Amino acid sequence: MLRDSPAWIAHLIVPVAFTLTAYRFLIGAIQHALGRDTEGDEHSLP
Repeated sequence: MLRDSPAWIAHLIVPVAFTLTAYRFLIGAIQHALGRDTEGDEHSLP
């Protein structure tokens, strides 16, 4: 059934990708505001 609804899949993926991107941006902004040294932490998960 999902194979017949590519638009439905897109409507599910797009908000998730946007939320994850916004979350990562928010974490980066918080770390910058706190003055944390984030160099070398690109591969670590929050």
